[in-house]
Amino acid sequence: MSLEAFKFYVARADPARPRVHLVAEEDGRVVGHGFLRGTPAFEPLYLNLDVEPSLQRAGIGTQLLERLVAGAKGYERGMYTLVAEESASGLGFMARHAFAEQFRMFESKVELASFDPDRFGRLRLGLTDAGVRFSNLAAEDSPDLRRRVHTLTDAVVADVPGPMTARSLTYEEWERDWIDAPMARLELIALAFVGDEPVALSGVTVEADGTGYNSFTGVARAHRGRKLGLAVKVEGLRLAKEFGLPSVRTDNHTDNVPMLAINSTLGFQPVPGFISFRRSLG
Repeated sequence: MSLEAFKFYVARADPARPRVHLVAEEDGRVVGHGFLRGTPAFEPLYLNLDVEPSLQRAGIGTQLLERLVAGAKGYERGMYTLVAEESASGLGFMARHAFAEQFRMFESKVELASFDPDRFGRLRLGLTDAGVRFSNLAAEDSPDLRRRVHTLTDAVVADVPGPMTARSLTYEEWERDWIDAPMARLELIALAFVGDEPVALSGVTVEADGTGYNSFTGVARAHRGRKLGLAVKVEGLRLAKEFGLPSVRTDNHTDNVPMLAINSTLGFQPVPGFISFRRSLG
């Protein structure tokens, strides 16, 4: 994560809910970090907890966690976090501190050097002949279009499978996360239009290491069943390849069978994923 992205996530914390941000220091050097905050979409507080690897299992993480919990004690929705499934130390910490597993996120990645968008040319041609037009937000940008893309994402997010229902984002929250975030690139937000109306989108952000992350793909309900999800994701990957990104990763909940099938068709390969854990703040 870049410093700019870190500042963005700190500033994004919901001021109306508990917010506890701590560091552990040794001889003036930061060796641990804990951040418990409300995120815009979900009701439980989100926990970040990091300890320098060489100092793990010395009690630093436990002390940070105890102080974070004390700072938000009584928040009825509890807290959740994500742990990499290959992190033995992280999974052990969860077990020792009464976190319960919620669900798993499949992580996958496609190398763009070997991705050929022309392989899906027949699908694109069929949709184009049926009146669908593909573009991106940078090419079409206007205040009115931004409002309509926000309306589209707001409607589609409600249908994304998962155990935690995401609340609607206000336009201001959406603009902050999709337009103004340091990792956002308008030219990497692929759009599909029917007439002047955006009906599908697929957004790729640029990570600190120069790779891409496909943060969201969705299709308006009235236009599903036409393989628009696959087509707009192909367009997003084509834009990412032209932008010069070497690869794009994504993650999906285990219940999101349609998107997992699309990813497989596009050549995404599984990489170690994440496990979501939750705990009360009692």
